[in-house]
Amino acid sequence: MLPVLINTLRQYIQDIPTEETETFIADGETKIFQLASHPIINNSDYPFSLIFTKESTEEEFTEESLEEGFTLIKNIGKLKFDNPPEQGTILEVNYFTAQLSDEELEACLNSALVMHDSDLTWDTLESSETPFIIWLAAASAFYMLAAKWATRTRIKVETVDIHNQHIGGSYFKMAQTMEQRYKEASTGQISISSFTRRDVRTGLLVPLPEVFYGE
Repeated sequence: MLPVLINTLRQYIQDIPTEETETFIADGETKIFQLASHPIINNSDYPFSLIFTKESTEEEFTEESLEEGFTLIKNIGKLKFDNPPEQGTILEVNYFTAQLSDEELEACLNSALVMHDSDLTWDTLESSETPFIIWLAAASAFYMLAAKWATRTRIKVETVDIHNQHIGGSYFKMAQTMEQRYKEASTGQISISSFTRRDVRTGLLVPLPEVFYGE
């Protein structure tokens, strides 16, 4: 059920993965290649592939063969090889990316399930209660997106490019709307103890600075 709900939640918050293609030419020394966009979405609906082209030969690697000589670090978009590809080899990388990773959406759903009813599990959840879980999970996801755009605004402040602040504020309001929808439908109480954002250096989720709470 959880993979299906992840896709449902992604559709609900309109964070649909987009397809990207990048090409690198190996220099015989580089072992780590940085992809332009991340996090990488890699599942049966959104596959990852890497095509090596050298002289007259071509070989394709997919998500099932990621352990064969290289690793995809999805949250920060890095392709790391055990040994550098031979000089002159052309690497064509085809992948999907979105604003939030599947792991982050899974965390939103797990948290929503506990907040809705701590005695429930994914096996015992009734289909009639699914909308409540989606609304709660969407609230958490929108808070994550608000924090992400707030981070971008702080990075760009030196260039006076602050229009992204409005995007973060819009996501924040959408999160509150989802909370209100849940409350009106279930008369439940929602308690958000902390907000999180993705650290731009490490790719990990960290607490959102208090300065953003009142935005």
